Amino acid sequence: MNRKRTIRVPLRSGDQIPIQKEGGFRILEVREGEVFLLIYYQEQKFLLLPTWKAEILESVLPRLKEIQSVDVLVVPALGEPTPFLWKEILSATMPSCVVFSRRSPALEPFLPTLRKEEIHFFFLSETGALRFEIQKGKFLISPFLLPDKSLH
Repeated sequence: MNRKRTIRVPLRSGDQIPIQKEGGFRILEVREGEVFLLIYYQEQKFLLLPTWKAEILESVLPRLKEIQSVDVLVVPALGEPTPFLWKEILSATMPSCVVFSRRSPALEPFLPTLRKEEIHFFFLSETGALRFEIQKGKFLISPFLLPDKSLH
């Protein structure tokens, strides 16, 4: 009988997991079970925010400011930021693109800031999966799959 073995590795703030020469993962911060994960490949950086909880975000803001900028900011599917925290997160990370899981009325007040700052944004519920590519030194983002229209 072939059994699967699960190996659990504790994640600590500052851990770095290289994958090949040009990429990997970096654990920016672990707070209350929430992992702030930075994925990097060549010069491109993706930051995954795990939560909108104000007390956690406020405590992690100094670490976010250390990374200076990211190409893609992926935000939590549930909840929403406070207006103050939203501005702080955008200022700290200076993303080129923000990825939301779905459009909701609660997020609408935050979109004008993205438009004003010329930050591209996508809703996975509208675009389906996104393809991230580097072609001729340029970073390209395009819809990979379209969502099933019958689900809307």
